[in-house]
Amino acid sequence: MTFELSRRTVVGMAAWSVPVIASAVAAPALAASGDRVAFAPSVVIAPSGAQSLTIAGTAPGASRVALVYPAGFGGPSEVDVTDGAFALRLRCPVGSASGVVTATAAGLGAGTLVVTVQPGGQDTGSITWTNDGVTGESRTLPALTGSISTRGSLLPDVQLSYSAGVTGPETAAVSWTAGSGTAASIGTFAVQGVAIDEGSTTGSVVVSPADFQGRVVYTPASAALTVTLA
Repeated sequence: MTFELSRRTVVGMAAWSVPVIASAVAAPALAASGDRVAFAPSVVIAPSGAQSLTIAGTAPGASRVALVYPAGFGGPSEVDVTDGAFALRLRCPVGSASGVVTATAAGLGAGTLVVTVQPGGQDTGSITWTNDGVTGESRTLPALTGSISTRGSLLPDVQLSYSAGVTGPETAAVSWTAGSGTAASIGTFAVQGVAIDEGSTTGSVVVSPADFQGRVVYTPASAALTVTLA
């Protein structure tokens, strides 16, 4: 048996169906509009010399939170969320600084943390190579190692320069560990791929902190390493 719908019946069905679909789409967006990542507290003032801070937050229904830090501050790029809550270990720069940490999670609005490190005295640091000189048996030298330390908590990476006849990378990453005594932060670095050019048998590599903040006085400000081809 075949049924035919009149034009009046079709129009009536359409009139009833459209509002139902619209409300089904709008409801989730409305429910999500009040949910966002939040820090507790959302404004923090840290004392001068603070190495790191533990910050709590909430992210309802999320499994992970992604984080973006202002210049000088640091921490994990993501943290896990458990029962709607998370904790962040925020590394602070040396000297006075301020900025905004931003946290995001899928389906939630972004949250912000305003953090300020109070001003204090001048911080000091040092940088050195492990050895005074390195001799290689081939033009590509073995890894060149050194260390850097400060009274602060956030160590910079190192930048490198070379004498004529020597080439290598422009920067090297620093591996950070907690210090003791007058050194609150101690880091080590390894420079790979330094080479002595054809026609040369010796040269030097100079390492210095890539401290863009300029808040630390390093003594020495840089360290030179003599490299030689055996």
